[in-house]
Amino acid sequence: MIAPRGTAGAQSARQPAGASSAQSACQPVGTASAQSVIPSVYAMPQSVVLPIAGTALLTARTLARYHFPEDEREQLKQLCTRLKDTCSDQISCRFAACPEKEDRLAASMTLGKGVDELQEKLQKQDMLLESYMVETLAGEALMEAYSRFHAEIHRRTGWFVKQMSFLGSSNEPIEQLPALLKLLDCDGQYTAAYITCNESLCLIPKKSVVFWAELTKEGVRCAGVCDSCENVQCENRIPDNPDNQEAAEKTEGVVESIRWPDLFGRPLPYGYNRIFGR
Repeated sequence: MIAPRGTAGAQSARQPAGASSAQSACQPVGTASAQSVIPSVYAMPQSVVLPIAGTALLTARTLARYHFPEDEREQLKQLCTRLKDTCSDQISCRFAACPEKEDRLAASMTLGKGVDELQEKLQKQDMLLESYMVETLAGEALMEAYSRFHAEIHRRTGWFVKQMSFLGSSNEPIEQLPALLKLLDCDGQYTAAYITCNESLCLIPKKSVVFWAELTKEGVRCAGVCDSCENVQCENRIPDNPDNQEAAEKTEGVVESIRWPDLFGRPLPYGYNRIFGR
């Protein structure tokens, strides 16, 4: 995922030299163009608003995934409530048909600039652990909402999302980002779902994701968010979709061999693990 800095109020981003156009970004090298069979109305960005998962569920998932100790559960719950208040308890999503490839959509999801402002406020008060907790809660909120976003795309278009292709791999270079965002733009009009990027290609707001949604008419389970990532030794990698045998074989024995460093008598959550360079 891209999260992937910058000023939350920024409205546009300069496209780096050599970045592909909005249309060419839709079409991988060597793929023939095809007239989209998705209804033409989806050529324009479509907005979807999803409620954030319940506080108890998000707290439990965050506690488990990031290895927070049980005695920090109540603090996580309080911060989860503050996070949901900053974004009106909703995730703003958008998707648009790719003009040159019939089975691909540009898609985005964001919690909005309020979460960035909450983290900045906590950091100014030297509440670094609390800021990190908000970071993990925000990530879990987006993760939980993927399947519901996919269901909404299917309800509107009749197509199933079979895989999410995030930028930054050898197949999907990060330089596509301005072009992908342009497909999701609505004539520059600011809305809750509006996302841009800075010159370093970091998303604004930070708690946002953009990706290509690969579609199929067959009712298949969508591949996991880590399936298309080439970093198979990522400490925070989510187990692959068991239906994706190729991905399972690629990571067999790798994820299981990763253990949290035990520096203080207990496992460290992901953020601390990265800070200590392990």
